[in-house]
Amino acid sequence: MDLANVVDILLENPVKEILKLQEIVERNMDRCPWGSQQTIEDALKELISEIEEFEAELDVKNWTKAFFEVGDIVYDALLLAWIYAREHDVTPDTILRKVNNKISKRKPWLFSETRISLEEAKKLWNYYKSLES
Repeated sequence: MDLANVVDILLENPVKEILKLQEIVERNMDRCPWGSQQTIEDALKELISEIEEFEAELDVKNWTKAFFEVGDIVYDALLLAWIYAREHDVTPDTILRKVNNKISKRKPWLFSETRISLEEAKKLWNYYKSLES
């Protein structure tokens, strides 16, 4: 088995696709004529527009178009994070680490074998969120 096959096995398809999308976002920032000029406000407008398009497709139950729009939302959310990082002298890794830590703290039951009810989850979410304030 060659190294490429080992890497493919280690990096399951979702992980590979996330890494590929990250590379596309980074290329957009470096190589796209408007990528280097796009501001947080521009990126936010694009993200909001994609969310509205997604919502419109949901309203008419057009699942095929909604499928494409949700992908656009993921891309634009990542692009927004990268632009924020560039404009505020932080790394995208720092942003991702922060959100991973935040969600992990707010949802500790995700990392335990214990199943909890929706009501318990809401109470715990609100409790852990209140500790952040």
